[in-house]
Amino acid sequence: MFARGGFNWILGGLLFSTLFLLSYIFYNHFFLLAILIIMTILDCFLFIFFRDPERQIGPGIVSPADGIVMSITTKDQNTSNSLEPDTSSTRPGTIRIAIFMNITNVHVNRAPLDGSVVSMVHRPGGFLPAYRPESKQNERLITTIISPIGYIKIIQIAGIVAKRIVPYIKPGMHLKRGERIGIIQFGSRVDVILPKDKVTILVEKGQHVKAAIDSIAKIVDT
Repeated sequence: MFARGGFNWILGGLLFSTLFLLSYIFYNHFFLLAILIIMTILDCFLFIFFRDPERQIGPGIVSPADGIVMSITTKDQNTSNSLEPDTSSTRPGTIRIAIFMNITNVHVNRAPLDGSVVSMVHRPGGFLPAYRPESKQNERLITTIISPIGYIKIIQIAGIVAKRIVPYIKPGMHLKRGERIGIIQFGSRVDVILPKDKVTILVEKGQHVKAAIDSIAKIVDT
């Protein structure tokens, strides 16, 4: 199965490869053979990049992305950057889990929990490598969801190769845990921000995770 929107990329690559194959057969020129080889490699990359396998949804709060856990940070109190979009009161702290996707990962992102989409805010910016501290200025899409544990945020961040964030959802939609929410073409990073007092983190820095399959946190019993 291919990611939504990926078929056009794959079809375009195959058409160009076919064109250069026919040209090489007709003209038998080394230059055309070299381009054909490059296009074939590119086609293989597109097949790999846009793959979107079906998955068995894991328990608890699942990873929104394939990749490696780049960092886990906490904020004791959350006022100026509250999870709740329209409040100025002091809230319990938050936990932010950043997941870096390399070029070989599945790049379709998924919802970590059931919930309803409250807002989606696109912020333009740069395209620095997503693992660098300066990437906080990169282009991003911030999705706020009201879930059983309150407001959570999913932040899809573009990087040096990723130039386009393609959402599959819109405000008002209800999501199921593990449901596809979008794709970053081609790569980069996804952060999820959770209320600190509602969860216990199950992953650690450097751990590899798979979207929808691996649990990154569990909900604290209240």
